[in-house]
Amino acid sequence: MGGLCYSTESVFTVCLKSEYILKAYIKENGLYFTRNEDIVIVKNRILKSFVDSNIFSELNDHAIAQTPTLNHRMLLLKAVIEKYVNVRLHSEHKNNPELNKKSKRQKRNKLNLFEGH
Repeated sequence: MGGLCYSTESVFTVCLKSEYILKAYIKENGLYFTRNEDIVIVKNRILKSFVDSNIFSELNDHAIAQTPTLNHRMLLLKAVIEKYVNVRLHSEHKNNPELNKKSKRQKRNKLNLFEGH
């Protein structure tokens, strides 16, 4: 258990391309993904960029015998994109002070606890 895991070349390529498209979308629209539709649009753009690529070529022989809806190559690609975008956006929101504002309740929590009655 434990230890450092290295990704395959295909997963690394998917992550790099995802980062490129994510940054381009943010630059184009100037927003921080406050709507779910924006996240879906970005994920679809990333997926479209891999349509005719040779990504996960190890699964080509396996994919021939499957229907397009059950294609493990496509499911794996969707899973990697989904995970990367979610982790990346979570990190972006956590590190951005404009998006990480505390509510009044969070600010006053200690004051309320130690106010004394």
